[in-house]
Amino acid sequence: MGGVLKTAAAGPERILGIGISFPGIVNLRKQEITNSHALGVSALSFAEVSGCFAYPCFFLNDANAGAYAEGARFEETDSFFYLSLSNTVGGAIFHDGQLMQGREFRCGEAGHMTVVPDGRACYCGKSGCLDAYCSAKFLAEPGGGRLEDFFAGLEREEPEFVRAWEEYMKYLSIAVNNLHMVLDCDIVLGGYVGSYLEVHMGEIRKKVAERNTFSGDGSFVRPCNYKVGAAALGAALQVIETFIEQI
Repeated sequence: MGGVLKTAAAGPERILGIGISFPGIVNLRKQEITNSHALGVSALSFAEVSGCFAYPCFFLNDANAGAYAEGARFEETDSFFYLSLSNTVGGAIFHDGQLMQGREFRCGEAGHMTVVPDGRACYCGKSGCLDAYCSAKFLAEPGGGRLEDFFAGLEREEPEFVRAWEEYMKYLSIAVNNLHMVLDCDIVLGGYVGSYLEVHMGEIRKKVAERNTFSGDGSFVRPCNYKVGAAALGAALQVIETFIEQI
C-alpha cells in the first residue's frame, strides 16, 4: 500500500478509502461476503477484511464493479446487462444509473444459469452452468493457459483454436440471447475474454441474431469500453460516489 501511495505522490490524508471487488456474493445488508466458491470463503465479514487496512473499505461484487465502470460511459437513462467473462462468469444489471442488487444481492449471476441440462461440472457443484462453458479458462486451456496465446492462435486460424472458439460462441450466443429476451436491454461483454472481443463483434452478433426472434442484426450486443481493470475502476468509482453523496 505504501508503494502505491508513493507512486501516486499522494499523502495518506488524501485517501478517501479503498474499493475492493470480490468474486462472490457481496451482501451489503449483512455486511459480509456471504459466499465465494472461487475464493473458498463464506460469511466473511467486511470488518474482518477492513481490519487489514488503515482506510475505509468499500465492497462490490466483481461483475457489479465492472458494470459500474461501464455505466460511467453510458447515458444515465441507459440500461444494460454486463456479462463478465473472466476466470469465472458473472453478471450485473445497470439500470437508470444504478446497479440492481436483488433481494439477496445475487442479481445478475448469469454464470450459474443452466445452458446444458446435466452438462459439464461447474465449480459451484452443479452441472451445465454457463460458467463451465464460457469462462476465460475454457479458451485459455488450448492456449497453454494464456488467453492472449489463444486469440493469437485463433487469428492464425489454427484448427484447435477455431474449434474451441466455435464451441465457445455457441454457448455464449445462447446466454446472450436468453438474457436479452428476458431483460430487453443491451448486453455488454466484459471481463478477460471481453477485452479481446471488439474485433469479433460482427461474428458474435451474427450468431446471436440467428437465435433472436426480434432482432435481425444483434446490434444490442456491445463490447466493453474498459479492457483492463474494469472491476478495480468500478470499485474505486464507488468510493468516489460515496464521498460525493456525503458532501
